Amino acid sequence: MPRFYSVIIMLFFLLFISGCGMLPFSADSGESDEGIFVSPSGNDEQNGTIDAPFQSVQKAADTAEAGDTIYLREGTYHENVKVSQQGEEQLPIIIRPFENENVDLKAAGEKPFFSLKDTEYITIKKFTFHQENTASMIASSGETRALQILDNRFLSSQKAEEEPGSAVHIASSDADSIHEDTIISGNTVERWKHSPAFSLLGNITSFTVSHNRFEKASGTSLDLQAVPGEVNGRVPSEGNVKNNIINSSSGSPGPGIAIEGAHTIAFSHNTIRGGSVGTFIRNTSFAETEDLSFKNNVWQEQTSAGTALVQGPAERPISRISFSKNVWENAQGSRDSAQLRIQSSIRHLSVINNEFKGNTFNGFYIDATEDISTYVTLKDNSFPSSSKAEWKWEGRKFRDLVTFQQYIEQDAPASSFGETE
Repeated sequence: MPRFYSVIIMLFFLLFISGCGMLPFSADSGESDEGIFVSPSGNDEQNGTIDAPFQSVQKAADTAEAGDTIYLREGTYHENVKVSQQGEEQLPIIIRPFENENVDLKAAGEKPFFSLKDTEYITIKKFTFHQENTASMIASSGETRALQILDNRFLSSQKAEEEPGSAVHIASSDADSIHEDTIISGNTVERWKHSPAFSLLGNITSFTVSHNRFEKASGTSLDLQAVPGEVNGRVPSEGNVKNNIINSSSGSPGPGIAIEGAHTIAFSHNTIRGGSVGTFIRNTSFAETEDLSFKNNVWQEQTSAGTALVQGPAERPISRISFSKNVWENAQGSRDSAQLRIQSSIRHLSVINNEFKGNTFNGFYIDATEDISTYVTLKDNSFPSSSKAEWKWEGRKFRDLVTFQQYIEQDAPASSFGETE
């Protein structure tokens, strides 16, 4: 067959399958005129097509159904958008910029830009959020499933008031509601002040916080907390926190990660730099902290402690905490600083195959005086060789590492949960 006729036949074939809707389309490409469109120059009386876009994001959200993608055209939007629609597993509702256009979102007044409640399968991705007041940027509550917050940039104004909202605030405080299957990944947070950048409060389960980057943080970057009040078990649980980078400001009063009442969470391959305390763990009077795994993490340049397990109520000791293959590096600590500081009654503590290096003074520091731990395993760790290094346990000080290890090492039962690589 002559080449000319082959080309003609191929062109007819492509036109045919295009007309039948058979050409593949990726929602991530932005290369489609299908969807619901919003533009600062649009009008909510129009039909929301690419040629006749809506003006408000709220109008698009009210119109969306399972499987729809809401595209925001380039520009700046000042709104408070309530999202209550539900997508489906194979038909999520996606809210994103069109193609690679720059879209800036600023909350109007004191309410979040996006407020979600009782939603399913919603994805918010690739926006730049600007915090200019005390509002959170994305807030989600109620019985919510499969929320994804992906590849966004959150910028905090240097003039933000004290105790502003979070970049992402997820709360499920009702005993009858659960927020599950949340993914927060690939986001960048810059200069967040005072309040936690990402806050997970209450019945948040089966969540993943991964590959996020926090720069010049002046407060806590990730906060995992139980619901205050009666003892009720409403705690973050069954989570993975991995491959995040937290760079805290040198004078930051808040820890990089705070955990106050949480169950069965694996922390792996995170790097936490700067600040006073890298990771802060404690019980509360209304919720226990238990089954935490820390593997392949790095803590660097904290001024007080890379990791601090702080005293909680005596009747609620922290339970089943494991540290393996982590690295603590701190060359700037004071004499009272520590790479791993424990001030709490703990059941089943495992510290195996870690590196404690760089600190002039304390490699491993425990300054409570009695009843520190039941079932402790401390073995195969690398400690600093400085002659000034101190090892403390239950009020005793050791300058001889061998004696220190012999004193505290015991056999501990295996943790009840698996570790995540």
